[in-house]
Amino acid sequence: EDWFNKVKDFASSKGFAINRKEYKENPDKFLGNIADFCSIIRVMLTTSNMSPNMYDLLKIYGKERLIKRVERFLEVL
Repeated sequence: EDWFNKVKDFASSKGFAINRKEYKENPDKFLGNIADFCSIIRVMLTTSNMSPNMYDLLKIYGKERLIKRVERFLEVL
């Protein structure tokens, strides 16, 4: 749960709503909701919108592999 709180804090700092109700009430105020943000992370790391649980995926990949995937993703942008 601690890691997801960090994800939520980061998503919030980038303009995503971490509260579904708040997003539904005012969607124009946000880039998307936390589910959207997590989908972006999932695709960035796996190139697919379907994958195992994100926490398990992060543990399996390890820090170095995750950093390489993020860097590769950012190069394409």
